[in-house]
Amino acid sequence: MKLVFSLILTFLTLNPSNGDFEYKKIFENNQLIAEGWEKDGQKEKYWKYYFQNGQIEKEGHYLHDKKNDYWKYYFTNGKTQQEGRFKDDLEEKWWLFYNQKGEITKKCEFKHGKRHGYTFLYKNNELNKAEKYSDDELVGSWTDYASFYRDN
Repeated sequence: MKLVFSLILTFLTLNPSNGDFEYKKIFENNQLIAEGWEKDGQKEKYWKYYFQNGQIEKEGHYLHDKKNDYWKYYFTNGKTQQEGRFKDDLEEKWWLFYNQKGEITKKCEFKHGKRHGYTFLYKNNELNKAEKYSDDELVGSWTDYASFYRDN
């Protein structure tokens, strides 16, 4: 039986101007898997993660080891999978979701990591359905513009 080991190297580089450390992890094949900044053992600022094929997996900002601000996730083919904002590791405001062809499939409004507000569902890049949520619970659903605008 042949055993395969994956060697991961970690590189830290000190930024003398502010004491931050740049953080990098490398696969055995010399492929970068993550890069970003750490300070006092916590992820800070902009981070980027990679699939083993070298494509970007996700990228975004941290503040005190929690996802904050804009984040973007990708499929292995390089197309955007989803994008939106975090606050203290929880989804906030509007998030967009896509299929592997790059077509929008959903637009959701979040508050404190829960669907709260409207969710719009798309089929073939066209609005197909609208839903309304409160604390992650469905409170309304519409499949045509007239009833949506009448009720809202």
